[in-house]
Amino acid sequence: MKDLKTEQFLENGKYSWEYRAKVMFAEIDLKASSDNPARAHRKIDDDRVIQYGMAMEQGVDFPAPVFIVKDNPGKGEPGLLVATGMHRIGAMRLVDKTQTDGYVVNELDSYRRDALIFSINNIEGKAPSQTEQILAILDLHERYPEISLARLAKEWHIKPTAVQNGAKLRRGITRGRSFNYDLQRLKLGGRSGDDAIRALGTIWDDQVFRRSCQFVLDYGPKVQEIEELCREIRNGPHEQKASLKIIDRYEDEARFKQQQQRATFGRTPQGKPERFQSKLKTIIREAELGLDKLHLSSLARPADLEIVADAMIDLMKRIKVEIGRIKLSRARQQEEQRPEPPRISA
Repeated sequence: MKDLKTEQFLENGKYSWEYRAKVMFAEIDLKASSDNPARAHRKIDDDRVIQYGMAMEQGVDFPAPVFIVKDNPGKGEPGLLVATGMHRIGAMRLVDKTQTDGYVVNELDSYRRDALIFSINNIEGKAPSQTEQILAILDLHERYPEISLARLAKEWHIKPTAVQNGAKLRRGITRGRSFNYDLQRLKLGGRSGDDAIRALGTIWDDQVFRRSCQFVLDYGPKVQEIEELCREIRNGPHEQKASLKIIDRYEDEARFKQQQQRATFGRTPQGKPERFQSKLKTIIREAELGLDKLHLSSLARPADLEIVADAMIDLMKRIKVEIGRIKLSRARQQEEQRPEPPRISA
């Protein structure tokens, strides 16, 4: 059915649109609509689709979906993208409908097309959270870098500082992943780890950044300590050697704290390799109690455990090779650091 809020929204945005009483599903590119980057943070809720479908069977009318004419569709391809209404269309298909009414928008500017998809959910259904809005702004800025974050924040009525913080957080996460550090999964003490990720993202040198991430991974410092480390690196001389010395000092302090904890409590907080080793020991201890205690015969699919066992054997072989390489490397380092015997002059 027609919807005044939708029409007012399109009018305010100065979009060119028309209401069509019949839009065949064959005209809609549902896959491209679902995969559209502009919908990256809005997933389909299957429960809502079912709920809508049941309501439709009972005769409840829903606002008409909004469609956008595709830019240069290929020959034989559907010509419309869904701007809003994926749940409603899913519900219609669930109750075997083949068509719907709809608002069809013809917009040539790609930025305005994406902005429409991002923003139109504000007027119906479940409006996006501020976090989703900030993610949408960052996505738009990545796709259209000529449009500033300040302008996007103003258009979306989000505080510029919130958008800037979101951009710093994304840069830190992306930079960490480029070096195989998933900073979002690090167990950071104290308040929210987002502040620590933003601080790490400001480090100027990649080698210093990697060492800082490894320090966080190995010693699990509190967020405040990570921020202090990053602040020292930023304010110090932009020389790799000087920055690495700062990290060395923080690592020495962390090791000293661990020694104190060991003396006081008898146990040192484990790093990732120690935790892995501990899990392996637990598996060995359970197996040494006797295989009959594991009740393997109760497995519904014994072949699955066989696959896991083969993978474990292969992993242990690779670990032995890696440990051998580490031992050899350390032996060579010790040999290089060993002082030369004094020469006896004739």
